[in-house]
Amino acid sequence: MINGSQELQNTLDKHAIQSSRKRSHVNRETNGWYRLEFPEGADLKIICTDLLTCPDIRYAILNHYGVLYSEPNDTLYQAGDQWVLEKIQMDLCWDLAKPDQTILVGIIDYGMDYDHEDLSDNVWANPGEISGDSTDNDNNGFIDNTMGWDFVYNDNNPMDTVGYDNCIDYYGTGVAGIVGAKTYNTIGVAGIAGGWLNQSGVKLVP
Repeated sequence: MINGSQELQNTLDKHAIQSSRKRSHVNRETNGWYRLEFPEGADLKIICTDLLTCPDIRYAILNHYGVLYSEPNDTLYQAGDQWVLEKIQMDLCWDLAKPDQTILVGIIDYGMDYDHEDLSDNVWANPGEISGDSTDNDNNGFIDNTMGWDFVYNDNNPMDTVGYDNCIDYYGTGVAGIVGAKTYNTIGVAGIAGGWLNQSGVKLVP
């Protein structure tokens, strides 16, 4: 703020300014800065634009408040094994992205350990199929495909049985975990869309 003309005061009154406090300064660069407060719900971008039309104003910027982001407590995330999620800044997304259990994600891989404690809540259940009656109830060409299908052995058991590089974890299960493991449950990995704690995640179709 360079001066305080009537034009400036009219602009402040127009937007129902609540308070104006001069910032303490220690050098020339910060002299003349004021913190202006407006009612909750005011459109601050419009206010900034209006202020900048006043010859008495040199700068007008929004004062943003920081918000704490979410950090999963899942064991392998905490151990740093999921550095890719940090790389893509998932910690800034989990509070915004709400997984939808109506979204089905097909895991096209070496099957999936559908009994895994970090995945079992998010395994899809085929509503059109009756388990164990040896009938293709939903008429899709697959008998008793209650949760998915194994296209290698052509059966209704898509369990992950193929290890990867002699690792303990199975590869298809690992892929499913990246997509839909439960997040913030102190177990295993944090899934991108697996649901936070007790929230529902996307449904996995192996």
